Amino acid sequence: MLRLISTYFIFVNLFNLVFAQSPGGVNTSLKAWYKSNGSVTTTGTTITAWNNEVSGGVNLTNTKGVPVLSASNFNFNPTATFDGDDVIANQSVTGDNFITSTTNTSFIAFTSAVPGSTAAVISKWDETGNSNQNRISWEITNTGFLRFDFPISPTPNFTSATTITNQSFIGSASTTSTLDSLRLNGLLEGVRNYSPATSDPTKTGRFQIGANYSNLSFPFNGNIGEVIFYNAVLNESQKRRVESYLALKYGITLGNTANPITYLASNGTTVMWNGSPVFQNNVAGIGRDDNSSLLQKQSRSSNASPNNIVTMSLGPIQVSNAANSSTIATNRTFLVWGDNNASVVPNSTDVPSGILEKSQRIWRVKETGTIGSVRVRFSLGSTALAPYNVDFQNVRLLVDGDGVFGTGATTISPTSYNNATDEVEFDYNFSDGNYFTLGFVNVPLPIDLISFTIAKKNNNNELFWTVKDAHELVQSIVYKSADLQNWTKIGTIESSSSSQIIQNFNFTDQHHSPHVVYYRLETVDLAGNRRKSKWLSSTFESNLNSVQIEENEASFRILNNSQETIHVKIINYNASVSQEFELIGSTSTEFGDLLKPGIYLAVLSSSNGELMVRKIIKY
Repeated sequence: MLRLISTYFIFVNLFNLVFAQSPGGVNTSLKAWYKSNGSVTTTGTTITAWNNEVSGGVNLTNTKGVPVLSASNFNFNPTATFDGDDVIANQSVTGDNFITSTTNTSFIAFTSAVPGSTAAVISKWDETGNSNQNRISWEITNTGFLRFDFPISPTPNFTSATTITNQSFIGSASTTSTLDSLRLNGLLEGVRNYSPATSDPTKTGRFQIGANYSNLSFPFNGNIGEVIFYNAVLNESQKRRVESYLALKYGITLGNTANPITYLASNGTTVMWNGSPVFQNNVAGIGRDDNSSLLQKQSRSSNASPNNIVTMSLGPIQVSNAANSSTIATNRTFLVWGDNNASVVPNSTDVPSGILEKSQRIWRVKETGTIGSVRVRFSLGSTALAPYNVDFQNVRLLVDGDGVFGTGATTISPTSYNNATDEVEFDYNFSDGNYFTLGFVNVPLPIDLISFTIAKKNNNNELFWTVKDAHELVQSIVYKSADLQNWTKIGTIESSSSSQIIQNFNFTDQHHSPHVVYYRLETVDLAGNRRKSKWLSSTFESNLNSVQIEENEASFRILNNSQETIHVKIINYNASVSQEFELIGSTSTEFGDLLKPGIYLAVLSSSNGELMVRKIIKY
């Protein structure tokens, strides 16, 4: 008898554990839950069946085309990928497997690859032969809006106010007898009053994902993470729990800075992320929530670069979440981050000792429970940060408790870096409420680039550079920018086959703008290795067009190309004058060893009162 009772309790506990696993921990009235990292059967990578996570629910086993299960396409999670010619379905099922006649709630997590180009069915149940009378569907219109239909499709269609771009989205919708409501990424898109809004769920029809099964009409092109149906109207807390689960899992930001949204765990009380009017951008996180069957061990925002440059992981970052063998010891433990959406370009404001500049983009961390040390990767190749450091071992992670980095910030050196891919990684144990960003320390020129200078000649910019080990050099590529973010290739200089160890090169840019312009080089050697120089700048100001300021890593100099006397003040970062002198007619002053490394302002004034102020960095 004791053994029988023990077995009974073990069975009950296992049953409760399995039953409790549901989207956001919300299992009441759950009818259908299709998730790409769930019960999906494949032959190779081709999906042959997509089974319902709800016991006794409808499974999808009829396919056309080649729907594919991609292992890590959706924030390191698997995703069902449809290329515009695929569908998976159950051809004969009554509507009450998904809905009631009036009260329903549905969710979907997806990415559209070709938004706005053609109408598409993401998922739909409709009555056979009478689809306009009994249906519930998620679609994209041919004008690029998310469309939700229940029970029929009146004119005008009920669509989102937001255009569906090729980023990732969470759709959530509810129905009653009088209205439909639609939300996108947690924000209300609209409410449609339609009475009587009733359906007949006893009718038989098809449930399909990816297109209309009958003729492959309205095919969807993109990724689908999950499709969820409840045959009841969820309350606000329940909706937010499901949305929060999907958001954390797929790296999708709920809300925005104008309408910040707090993420809730499956118990409805534990906060994963506090909605922020500043940092509600590119929110992503790792965490464990057993009731949601959630164990996200590595994560990044699903938004496009440069908004997804941060990846965090338990241990080394793997190709997929499943491949990461680490775990989180305690249920409902999370580490979530979001950024201020500022420019990634660094400046010299609020920097700690030993740091020359820091990125203007700042991230804030919310830790619930204890995650421990994580690996943090910055992928900088497609951002404006790459030109600022040739060697990424000279990048630093800055962590601060109050967001004022100039005092009290912790400086962390890289764990690893890759100059070829412009990636740098750090290990750090964050605390709740930490802020972090990237700092840049004093670094030399690349060892194969001895010098890189600029001179003015006939209103053109003449670039000069000298390369060491030139016999290994294949070519030098010259880039130009007006803002240090967008770089344009303006020339390629092929190297000769000379056996000289040191070689000189030059390039002329016909530049006539009165504004600052920036240049940098990329050298390519025989092995295909590429190395980037830091930028240098040239200014020909219209109010002091006789004066030229040249700047590079090693030094800067001021040239007076006229007979006029120019008064110069060099002011340091503490607002005291470091140097003061006059340039009298066709003279120049070069600052090599005259000033210590740091940040300065060069204030130039002419006899007629014209003024020019430039920030200069002395390395």
